[in-house]
Amino acid sequence: MTNYSKEIHAAHEEISLRVEEARYLEELGLSEDAIGLYRALQYHHKLSALAASRCLNRLPQAMYRLFYELEGLGLSVRRGSRPMIFCGVAPAVGLATAYSSKVGILSRLLSQTGHPLDAHVHTEMIIGKSALYERYSQLATNARESIEIFSIGIAYSPGLVAIQKQAVGRGVKVRHIVQERRPSNYHILKTWRDIGVDIRVLPRKRGFHLMVFDDTAAIIAFSSPDDTDERVSVLSRHQEVVVALRSMFSQLWSESRPITWLSEKS
Repeated sequence: MTNYSKEIHAAHEEISLRVEEARYLEELGLSEDAIGLYRALQYHHKLSALAASRCLNRLPQAMYRLFYELEGLGLSVRRGSRPMIFCGVAPAVGLATAYSSKVGILSRLLSQTGHPLDAHVHTEMIIGKSALYERYSQLATNARESIEIFSIGIAYSPGLVAIQKQAVGRGVKVRHIVQERRPSNYHILKTWRDIGVDIRVLPRKRGFHLMVFDDTAAIIAFSSPDDTDERVSVLSRHQEVVVALRSMFSQLWSESRPITWLSEKS
């Protein structure tokens, strides 16, 4: 270990996680390296793979697996792409999120065995935009009747388009209310329309996102206006919560209006 690495390790020890917190992460299945990376993120707040490799004295390539491991449990959030930067989630939020994320993973695995837990008591916190898109993809893939979305903007990727198209192909009714309709997102909106998504616009910004899947699950998400990657979401499968949020969506849908497309103008 270089003198630089020794100095970094010594600095990390000064703000080391409490013994109980480190033991808790171990019980969740995190490796020693993953816990070390989480500790480094608490000290530096944000790190690239190269910077993290210097902190842990590991190869940069090995850092991505650890970053994704932390991100999957809500302990870190991804920022940017070139270079990819990861920010640490404070223990006050991250440890609780890791618990709910782990319960969610185990619940989904258990349901595949044919012995699911009672889904109505399950609530999960989701940290970051990437984690939200991943959970959305899973729920949308399993939807059988309806997907209802209210969002500030509209996400686009080939993967999301494929999931929506498959859902419509299964006979799922997909309704999407957007809060922004402008020239820069016209192509994205038209792409959704062309695959069968019913789109409306409600120009009053509400500051939250809402997603409802059948009568089984709903997500309400909040994002920072300065950085939309900084997003906190709550997934609920409680029947009364889902019914209430679906009712909220219906009210927003009634207040929204259809989009006038260029091809419809005279």
